[in-house]
Amino acid sequence: MNRHLAVSTEVRAAIATYLRDRRGTLVEISDAVRAVRRRVPHVRLSDRQIGDAIAAEAVKINCAVFFDGRKDA
Repeated sequence: MNRHLAVSTEVRAAIATYLRDRRGTLVEISDAVRAVRRRVPHVRLSDRQIGDAIAAEAVKINCAVFFDGRKDA
């Protein structure tokens, strides 16, 4: 897996919109990944790559995010 694929402007915009809509709340990264996939269904990035982009954007706009490390059964 290439973890350094470029994240498209469309995906970055979807991430920024999702996080800004939820500013002031604690955002779970997996929920944000699902929301981005719904807004940009043709994205070819892995969940991990989208999650990394979400975390990076959250730092830029001072939005609190967390990752629930439990695996869904």
